[in-house]
Amino acid sequence: MYKYYISLIFSIVVGIFIFTSCFTDEAYLGRSIESKSPFSFSLYDQHGDLKSLDVFSGKIILMTFLYSTCSDICPDMTNLLLQIDSKNTLGNDVVFLIISVDSEIDNQVTVNRYLISISKADSWVYLTGKQEELLEVLDYYYVSNFKRSGPGISDNEEVVHSAPLYILGPEGNTHILYTLPFDAMHVLHDVGLMIKRK
Repeated sequence: MYKYYISLIFSIVVGIFIFTSCFTDEAYLGRSIESKSPFSFSLYDQHGDLKSLDVFSGKIILMTFLYSTCSDICPDMTNLLLQIDSKNTLGNDVVFLIISVDSEIDNQVTVNRYLISISKADSWVYLTGKQEELLEVLDYYYVSNFKRSGPGISDNEEVVHSAPLYILGPEGNTHILYTLPFDAMHVLHDVGLMIKRK
């Protein structure tokens, strides 16, 4: 009888170990799209320097799409990025990258003004370029944008666009997609998990 109880307890302990080990492998909280390969592009940053994704090789990139005078979804995305950055303990291993959705609005002066206004002129990267160059990047990352004008719209024209957040892995390949609204802590979780799996 004693041996029966010992073997029963042993079986239960082994069963619990096997059961819990099946569920301890962490998963990304954003939408995983690992099959998407990196897109080769070169655009100008806020300092007038030509940059491509290759420059950030080996780093994790948080990439989104905005324009500097946007008053619609851009402030929401900016605030989330600021939350993420304030809790980021990885320093230079993470790059915050903004790509413009409109070259007519965004230039070196306006993007610098925007970055200075959020105290990120030297730590975030804001890329812009010719509209046809931007459209290639926007199309690849499924970013919709169009211009709307009319009464009640500031400066009589605004760019209506989506603002996804992509987390690109150290090799530049796309790993994780977030769309508004999302939790900044979920992004930090996924960045930490990506570092762990590197």
